Amino acid sequence: MEKFVIISIIYITIMYFNYTKMKNDKKEMLRFKDSIARFTFIQCSFGVYELIQGRFDSTAFMYRVMFSHLGIASFNLAKDYLK
Repeated sequence: MEKFVIISIIYITIMYFNYTKMKNDKKEMLRFKDSIARFTFIQCSFGVYELIQGRFDSTAFMYRVMFSHLGIASFNLAKDYLK
């Protein structure tokens, strides 16, 4: 449970910094929302597939969703710092 709390805090922090960075840029915000929606849908599809097979684990599902969102948010932050 400690690992989940630590990853959740990192997730909230990075998502907050990413949001504050792009909140005034409507085009960038639209791209970010689109990417988040796509990756969430993909993870939900994998979750349904695992549920059908009887191997669904809610904690593992939340980790996958958070890590896919962190990848999207980290890419946007890293892109600005590498310019």
